[in-house]
Amino acid sequence: CGAAIQAVDTLMKKSFGASSESREEQFSRAFVVGRPPGHHAGPYGCVPSEMHWQRPDMTSSGFCLLNVVAVAAAYARQHYGRMAMTNAALSNSAGSSYPTRFPFHPPKIAIVDIDIHHGNGTEEIVRGLKPHTVFLPLPSSWAPVGRTNYRPWLNERDSEEVLFASVHLFAESRFYPCSGRETAEESCGSDDFKRSSNVINIELSPVGANPWEARSRARLTAAQKEESCRIASEEFRSKVSSQLMPQLSAFEPDLVFISAGFDGHCDDLYHFLTEADLHWVTQQLCQVVDSNNGVGVISVLEGGYSLSAPKAKKTTGSNSSSANSSAAVGAVGTRGRTASSGAVSVSNP
Repeated sequence: CGAAIQAVDTLMKKSFGASSESREEQFSRAFVVGRPPGHHAGPYGCVPSEMHWQRPDMTSSGFCLLNVVAVAAAYARQHYGRMAMTNAALSNSAGSSYPTRFPFHPPKIAIVDIDIHHGNGTEEIVRGLKPHTVFLPLPSSWAPVGRTNYRPWLNERDSEEVLFASVHLFAESRFYPCSGRETAEESCGSDDFKRSSNVINIELSPVGANPWEARSRARLTAAQKEESCRIASEEFRSKVSSQLMPQLSAFEPDLVFISAGFDGHCDDLYHFLTEADLHWVTQQLCQVVDSNNGVGVISVLEGGYSLSAPKAKKTTGSNSSSANSSAAVGAVGTRGRTASSGAVSVSNP
């Protein structure tokens, strides 16, 4: 978690007293290289899905110990939110007017999860920014047992100023963690909280060889794999463009965290996205922050299992491989600077 918090401080310092001499050292992009991943770790550990009694083996934290992206987002909201409120109070006491945006207002934070698995732990943490009842996944014949979940980061406006979105593969009980329906209706939540305005789930469909059919995937020909990549790319870009970007733009985030999982890559185990798709979605998210004059974008490494580098693909135009190296890490350059001078990479020791 320390590396992600360092990334937050690195980007935020330009909003709080950075001297003119240090402007060249100011950044608006960061990529956090850390292990293990964290987006399946909820506020109480593993998060059961509505499919729990069909597939209890799917209720786990998926290698995750601490939800790094949620910890970093909470730190940004709480620490710099308090500083922003102090700025506003001092400005108001001096009789001067001040903007209603950061750094005179707590930062609005968006977390966008592009790992091929639903970020169920992060979603449950973000849902906990508003009081609601969580029921244990007991058989329907048992008396319900629930508990109130409310863990604010800064104040009562957290649920209005923190947004979570996940773009992931969904195949009901056949694909971990068996959650993340686009309706956001999870059976373990109270009826009045089954839909959350600050939670966006976007389902991707299995393509070609199903992710639970490793042998079939290994037998795909080059032509079949290329066609699967085309279908997966079209669905991914279409749904991100129509379901995510309009709501994210309207939210006007000051800081965007990307839960950057690469296990949906065609050379990994589960789906058929390419470097060009990852580069494209990262650019889209960066453009939202830049157009809003926000602080920046922090990518935090999540899933990814292939130990070999992806094979270079000979493509042209917007899919050219020349941009793909920065796609995978989400380090698209800052406004007016190249990627090398506008991005900072931090890692766990």
